[in-house]
Amino acid sequence: MGIVERQVQPIVGTFCLPRYDELPKMGLYLDQVVQYINSYFPEAMGIKVTNTMVSSYVKRGLLNHPQRRQYDRNQVASLFIITVSRQGLSLHEIQALLRIQEERQNVEDGYNYFCAALELALRQSFFPGDQGERIEIPDSEEKRLIDRLVRMISCRVYLRVYLNQVQENHNS
Repeated sequence: MGIVERQVQPIVGTFCLPRYDELPKMGLYLDQVVQYINSYFPEAMGIKVTNTMVSSYVKRGLLNHPQRRQYDRNQVASLFIITVSRQGLSLHEIQALLRIQEERQNVEDGYNYFCAALELALRQSFFPGDQGERIEIPDSEEKRLIDRLVRMISCRVYLRVYLNQVQENHNS
């Protein structure tokens, strides 16, 4: 294993998204939602959401309007999925993905699977040979879509982190 690989592995070594039952039960205001979501992504991963982005997702119909200016648990879960998915999909594609998930499974199950699949894909990208813990759910079209999406995103994140580390090493 090369020096750059050893430097980038800790960035995702402990990466873990909150599961649905760990999301805030009380509504969050826009600034709180943005801060909450961004706190889970190391800066080097390049995954980030802004107030403007969230407002745009609401205007475009990817996310329901907040109630009394507060975003509920389902909206926060959807925002995690949207934020990550923006690394490889257009807003139109994300909207189609969310629609498929809403039609075929509940928000909690869909979100929890997305988190587990993303974490597994990132571990496999950053730690070759690590098969991680298998996620035991029945095979379905939705599962295959999510699996392919998170593999694509994990490859993009790996390349971004690796190339940024190479650049940082070069500048040092």
